[in-house]
Amino acid sequence: MQKISPKKYAIILHQVLSGLPEKDITKALKVFVKMVARNKSLSKADRIIRSYQQIADREQGVTEITVMTATDLDQHQHTLIAQDLKKMFGEHLRIKQETDAGLIGGVKLKYGDTIVDGSIRQRLQALAIALTK
Repeated sequence: MQKISPKKYAIILHQVLSGLPEKDITKALKVFVKMVARNKSLSKADRIIRSYQQIADREQGVTEITVMTATDLDQHQHTLIAQDLKKMFGEHLRIKQETDAGLIGGVKLKYGDTIVDGSIRQRLQALAIALTK
């Protein structure tokens, strides 16, 4: 039996659910989960869900952006960053916030395959490289 990738499962799920009346979604999801279990692929569930979300986001024009900071953002900081990101990327955003104390300070953004690193750690690394030349 050929193994099915999480992305392929997500594509199948998206095709099944697209245009399905709301009343039939629960039943379709149960059938889908049984199929995944029958194929011994339940360990792929997180990756299937992420892939499905990416497909749905792309279809709806939503951009997911991960905002990484050294400490948790308070509500005011989150709102300010969200406003700036909406100016740059448009209104349809999903902002995911992560913390990484190793950043020391600043912000690191990840969207799609792009990473914009404005962290203090990155600046210190660049400075160290410049000083050793």
